Order: sequence, then structure tokens, then C-alpha cells
Amino acid sequence: MKYSRFSTPTTSMNIYRQGPAAGEKSTADDVTSQKSIPNLHKLIRDESVPMVCSSCGYTILKYEGLGQYKCEKCEAIMYDDYGKVRKCLDIAGSMTEIELIEKTGLSRSAIRKLIESGSLVRTTKGLSVI
Repeated sequence: MKYSRFSTPTTSMNIYRQGPAAGEKSTADDVTSQKSIPNLHKLIRDESVPMVCSSCGYTILKYEGLGQYKCEKCEAIMYDDYGKVRKCLDIAGSMTEIELIEKTGLSRSAIRKLIESGSLVRTTKGLSVI
């Protein structure tokens, strides 16, 4: 048994092993555990970010800033959740949470995530963008 610099016992077992070690036979458990590991990009990806152009279906979108994405093929503009809220607040000014849900079509949880992340700020007049 080895000890790390934090004085916790560690073993020399490789937790990233992809297949059986030399001399071991592959079992059904090894094969199914390898197939059930989810793709990392699905775990990290923000669901509000557009991945495909809504106009032409092209998959390469360029981030323009402030929640705005531009298709490199047809130059259509798409928005993530922050971009939708920002655009709405730029046009109409400060709004309540309910008004934002109605105008943008976003869910209450999406609006609250923006508030919790600090992208939206509660003011006496309603919500506004930083």
C-alpha cells in the first residue's frame, strides 16, 4: 500500500483500465461497463446552447458574444437562453420573472439558473441584465 502526500492510502490499481490485463479473460461485465460510460461532451454541454442551425441544419455555429451564435453557412442568428433574455430586456427594459417567461418562452428553471449564475440581477423594477 502506498501513501499519497495527503497521507491517505492508495493502491496501484489502474481505474482507467479499458480492457482485461495481460493473462485475464474478458467478461461480459467488462464489455457492458465500457459501453455504458456516457460521452463527456454530453455531461459538460449546456443544453441552452444551439448546436444546429435552425434555418439550414448546418452544425458549425460561431459564438458572436452575449449569447448570440451565427451559422457559418447561411449566417442565420440564433440565441442561447442568456441571449434570448438579453435581447428581450434590451428591447423592453426591465421585466418581472413571469413577463420574461411569457416573452422568451423559457422555463422558470432556466430563468432562475440565469439569476443564480449572476447573469440576471433582481432590481426594484424587475429583472435586468448585468
